[in-house]
Amino acid sequence: MHPALPITIAIVHAHEYARIGLRHALEQGGTVKVVLEMEGVERLRGAWTAGSAQVVLLHWAQEAAMLLDVIRWLLRRPVAPAVMVIGELTPHLNHQLAGVGVKAMLLSRT
Repeated sequence: MHPALPITIAIVHAHEYARIGLRHALEQGGTVKVVLEMEGVERLRGAWTAGSAQVVLLHWAQEAAMLLDVIRWLLRRPVAPAVMVIGELTPHLNHQLAGVGVKAMLLSRT
């Protein structure tokens, strides 16, 4: 079964212009709708409501422990989103991310 379109996504990235660019690129074609944007993972818990987004795109720019904790929290939600992480990822962090259930990782210099 295919997901209902548009797919809803939350973007968490420290840089405003990166969030704007990601939103613009992702919403081309109408298959994705950005429904939540914020600059840091530490505020995600307070802004999250049940079913906020089907996908969460997290930019890793802080300590790994905080990122992993937020991902675990997201994946325990009653309607858990798919989680993707972008950033300057190392093989060790990639292994940790896969271990907690991250669906995709992308090396990014932003």
